[in-house]
Amino acid sequence: MEWLDRQVLTVAVMFLTGVALGLFFDLWGVATGRVTAPPGAAVGRRVPSRRRATGRPVFPVSDLLFWLLVTPVVFVAVFFANRGELRSFIFVGIALGVAAYAVLARRVFVWAALEVRAGVLSGAAAGLRWGERRVVQPVKAAGARGARAAEKTVQGAAQAARRTARGAAGAVRRTARGAAGAAVGAARRLLGGFRRGPRNRPRG
Repeated sequence: MEWLDRQVLTVAVMFLTGVALGLFFDLWGVATGRVTAPPGAAVGRRVPSRRRATGRPVFPVSDLLFWLLVTPVVFVAVFFANRGELRSFIFVGIALGVAAYAVLARRVFVWAALEVRAGVLSGAAAGLRWGERRVVQPVKAAGARGARAAEKTVQGAAQAARRTARGAAGAVRRTARGAAGAAVGAARRLLGGFRRGPRNRPRG
């Protein structure tokens, strides 16, 4: 009797494990974008092929990650239910759990998961749009205004520098002309003095 009770407990645990596997498989498919419609609602929809343009099959990384996550859970369930012994009824219980989930709850769960995913994506898109309006666009506008102000400042500084340079050049030219004129005048006066000197000298 104890043996029968353990067998029933093992089948029950494996049945629940099968339900959990089916549920997690669909949840993983919705999260990765592989499942886009509830079962039966995508009739006639073209299913993308898992082949490259060269015809070689593509092994998706998501499937590998799924089985890497699920396999330890199955081993833990087997160890808990049947002390790690693999029996045929273990696989029967898992298959029954997956089949029961697929028949009774898969359509509703996938629909609910897709609705949640759509709500999350729409909320994220709305948050991004709000952030763009409230943060990105004001920052870009402020940056553009700052760039225009900096450009005007640089242009004003360049114009002031050009005016200063022109003024300095004019002052230098005027100073040079004044100095040249003074030098020419001094030279003329000196030459005039030399010329008048012999004429005014007294005769002996």
